[in-house]
Amino acid sequence: MYRPILITAACLCIGLTPVSASAPQSQKSETIVYIGGEKFYIHTVQPGQTLYSIARLYGVSEQTLVTYNPTMADVLKADQNVKIPVPAPQMQPDEAPLTARQEKKLRKKFILHTVEAHETLYAISKRYGISVETLLEDNENLDPTHLTIGGTLLVRKKEVGKTSNAENLAELEEYKEKLNSVPTDGFRYYVVRPGDTMYSLAHANRTTEQTLSELNEGLSSATLKAGAIIKLPTADTPAEQPADTLTVRPPAEKLLTLAPDAALRLSLLLPATTDGRPNASYTEFYQGFLLGVDRLRRDGRSVRLDVFDTAHDPAKVATLVADSALARSQLIVGPVYEDELAPVLRIAEQEGIPVVSPLATIDHTHSDVLFQMAPDPARKYAKLARPLNSGRRVVLIYSQHTDTAFEQAVKALIPDVGYETFRYEQGSNIGSILSARDSALLVVLSGKETEVDSILAALASASSNIIARGHSAPQYDVIGGPHWNRFGNIDRNLFFKNRVNFISTYHAKRDDERIRTFDNRYISAFGSLPTLYSYRGYDAAVLFGSAMFDDINGFFDDETFTPLQTPYRFTRTADGNRVNTEWVRVVYNDNYTITLE
Repeated sequence: MYRPILITAACLCIGLTPVSASAPQSQKSETIVYIGGEKFYIHTVQPGQTLYSIARLYGVSEQTLVTYNPTMADVLKADQNVKIPVPAPQMQPDEAPLTARQEKKLRKKFILHTVEAHETLYAISKRYGISVETLLEDNENLDPTHLTIGGTLLVRKKEVGKTSNAENLAELEEYKEKLNSVPTDGFRYYVVRPGDTMYSLAHANRTTEQTLSELNEGLSSATLKAGAIIKLPTADTPAEQPADTLTVRPPAEKLLTLAPDAALRLSLLLPATTDGRPNASYTEFYQGFLLGVDRLRRDGRSVRLDVFDTAHDPAKVATLVADSALARSQLIVGPVYEDELAPVLRIAEQEGIPVVSPLATIDHTHSDVLFQMAPDPARKYAKLARPLNSGRRVVLIYSQHTDTAFEQAVKALIPDVGYETFRYEQGSNIGSILSARDSALLVVLSGKETEVDSILAALASASSNIIARGHSAPQYDVIGGPHWNRFGNIDRNLFFKNRVNFISTYHAKRDDERIRTFDNRYISAFGSLPTLYSYRGYDAAVLFGSAMFDDINGFFDDETFTPLQTPYRFTRTADGNRVNTEWVRVVYNDNYTITLE
């Protein structure tokens, strides 16, 4: 249910007014925060104010002030900060959901973002490049410390892309200082920094990971994220001895680097078996990885490879970590799944061992030693911005199975001049959107394979009919969703006829010379055609194995690398991880060639 948004003066000032700023005695504080799910004014006591005058100013009883601020009963000093509950707004009995027209009007100005599990306000601000302050302005009663799963946030379109991650972290730090300006019972608030882990926070605060978890409603390594505002025990809280026996040393300042004539000890962690049975996909990755190691050796590098089967079992990974063999590694590729990373990162951070996540998108784990080969989801649609802003006519084609996430991403990229829409149903005249007079981009929003096949066939048929009637061929390209590369039952002729292009995490054209050479070696060694898993395995071995013999600390800075055909460009994020930013735009041309951008 969406309701009209009223932006109060108090909301506008969140994040702007310093806690210590003096306010006239007759005015309420403009600093408002959420503590434990309740909304409070943070009031700085002014000279001459009394318990009675403050209670009267805010329309609460003296007993309420004392209940939330027990020290006020004994002493009241100038410049003392106290918290005062904000009265809950009264619900209007005639308040009704927005009409379709009202919602349409709202969508013109805002992106409607649905909050996902474990998502933070910082993650949302980072995704859209929008300031935390703007999100607070546009979303009344928004608590930065605790978002409601499934709730809807308004993201102002005109502010998207205008704020850096560093600026948003600074705004959250300011909000945290407001929370800490009033007394709390045995804890203080902290903004999680890039590279923080449950382990490092526990040791730095002389407590245990279990205590941190209990203090923060079940917080875990999987849900700890940069930008989250969490609770830490205060200095006067009795110190607890960490339960684990891992030697505590300062984290390594730099990643390991090898001399050209040194031997690389490389560990590969894969879920090679599932329930005791071989996993075909990871077998293919391993085989491609072996060819990558062989390439390093043919280039004169000395490599020792140790392979560990994680069986996709975090407990087994913990057992492997306890084995000193893994600690002696100089480069670790894997484990594949994020829920297995934490114990591996503990050792890697202390020893300066690079850890490569070869396939997964890392959402909740942050470390200065971690590299993510999967492209950054935040950059997924960046390469569609240029064609969508090229001045060509844009038509959004809707259907029964619209991919709403793709729809929102495309709309965010389209300039203010707007777009046309067409609703496709069986038997509809889709040819009416084709024209020889202008060039068009047709964005097919369907996420269902059979429906996409039907739309592409209808477009190709309509185009052929126009030409058969003696008219010029319609000039159009089709933009599809990121899942189209996995559609296996669509006639690829339709991709070429409709000049389809889409975004993909990886692509390999078998007519490319490097791909043909790799395919021949793979078939010769393993007797089967390689898959995308095989190509990614090769890339991981060659890319990071080579970097270890250079200075891996700066090896990837501002450089793009293409071991086979798909490019990689790593950028350090505000969370500390080094993440690949290169998505591939796959373009099917009507001369039956494929272009990769």
